[in-house]
Amino acid sequence: MNLKVDALRKLVKECGVDSKGSKMDLLLRLREEMKTRSTYDKVFQKVWGASGGWAVIMCPCGIVNSVKFNIRAESPRDYADMLLSFKHFPNVVIYDFARGLVTHTNFREPERLPFSPFEGRVAAATPENIASAKRGELKINLSWLQIKKDPPDLNGHPATGSAEHYALYDTFHQYNTKDEKDALRLIGLVPELCGWVNSQIVEQLFSGMRKNNYFMNSLSPASHIFLMRNILHHHNEKVNQQALEDLKRVSHGDVTLDAHGKATLVHVNIPKDVDMADHCGEQCEALTMTSNLMPCRASWTLGVHHPLQEQLVNYVLDEDRPMNELIVKDGQTCLTRENFVSLGLRREMDSMGKDVYIVDLHIPPTWLLPSSCDPFLCLPLDPQKKDALIFPLWTPGHFLLCVCCTAHCLWTIDRINRPGC
Repeated sequence: MNLKVDALRKLVKECGVDSKGSKMDLLLRLREEMKTRSTYDKVFQKVWGASGGWAVIMCPCGIVNSVKFNIRAESPRDYADMLLSFKHFPNVVIYDFARGLVTHTNFREPERLPFSPFEGRVAAATPENIASAKRGELKINLSWLQIKKDPPDLNGHPATGSAEHYALYDTFHQYNTKDEKDALRLIGLVPELCGWVNSQIVEQLFSGMRKNNYFMNSLSPASHIFLMRNILHHHNEKVNQQALEDLKRVSHGDVTLDAHGKATLVHVNIPKDVDMADHCGEQCEALTMTSNLMPCRASWTLGVHHPLQEQLVNYVLDEDRPMNELIVKDGQTCLTRENFVSLGLRREMDSMGKDVYIVDLHIPPTWLLPSSCDPFLCLPLDPQKKDALIFPLWTPGHFLLCVCCTAHCLWTIDRINRPGC
């Protein structure tokens, strides 16, 4: 497309293709002809100057970690060069040709196989797993993405403690592959990544950088590299500064950096004699950050609570306060008091005269990893006297209804709580 019509017409003639028609006609004919290897090599040599560019590796938060300037066509080799230069190999790599990246990287390092286990897939490539993944039923939890593995694996990543390394397809290219085994390289299979990781962050960076092409392409190679490195440096500084400002706005300045430069929030300790309503106006956001709240058994019991939990809940659910007050800000997620007041607590339902107990909507998900809370703690004091126990699920319109004897009801809950069930 970058060639002029005369140059394209000459190229088409050299390939033995009809050179009559518009530019698009020539391209379509050439595309069909390029399916043969000999013609492909000839065309590639003619247009090699249109290839190349620069390849980057980015964190989903928007930071550019590595950049390589290419003088020839992009390939998995370029990204393998950058990944193998890292001191700590990333646990999860998202790429538009994940299978090719794994093959090339493992071929270069056969002694240690950088992408393992399962050749970078999230599960073994068995017919059962492939079929389950295609149906959308397979879910693989990588809990160390949220909570560091303890004890850590040998040669594990310092941030996650895991020595596992996976290569997944970005959402835009995940259905371009014809290998059925690549069904095990989808982001949607990992709950810790699905819906949270922005796999198009690099494309968004490129979209913003295209405005620089008009002057960058006129520079010498040395000047181009220097200026591009400078632009990316200022990009990283801007992203970091914005992230720190957002965190400080939430925690009121209580932000520190660990040994790896990762921002962490300082836990807030409030004396028992301090009125929560007076103090929480300043610190409520920091207390309710999901990164500051760790799941524990006591948090979900019916009678025993954390010393600050009751005060905090009373403050958050106080309907006399402004309903649009910001309570939680975690990344791009913002929750107001109205969101919490309208949260799925037990609601009345038409039970046709039966004694029905409905568990709060937010409780069943805590039975799963990584919380793994005890399901028995949500039962009423006299479950054997109830005609039915209802456990709402997060899927709209679905719920688990136990109408059998108490023993069977408890057995059902026990089955749900087992890992893998």
